[in-house]
Amino acid sequence: MRPSTNRAETLTSPADGASWPERQNYEYEWGGVANLFLFCEPLQDRRWVDVTEQRTKTDCAEKIKELVDERHPEAEQIVLVMDRFLRVASPT
Repeated sequence: MRPSTNRAETLTSPADGASWPERQNYEYEWGGVANLFLFCEPLQDRRWVDVTEQRTKTDCAEKIKELVDERHPEAEQIVLVMDRFLRVASPT
């Protein structure tokens, strides 16, 4: 799980720049933040991404439940590896 920013360019490069090299404008419009759940199955050569608007413990639990109940209901064992970005609650 990792937040991802959404941006859109607001300015276009000048079209008449025959004597100037192409330029990149660095102004953008803020589009918000999205959370990405990345699932990888290297032995099956499969991966997928689920996008949510927020990152909460409930979202994480629902994605894990979906993994177990819908994608692999026949599995006897699932090895779940989660990175350190899973931490949702702020430290006290």
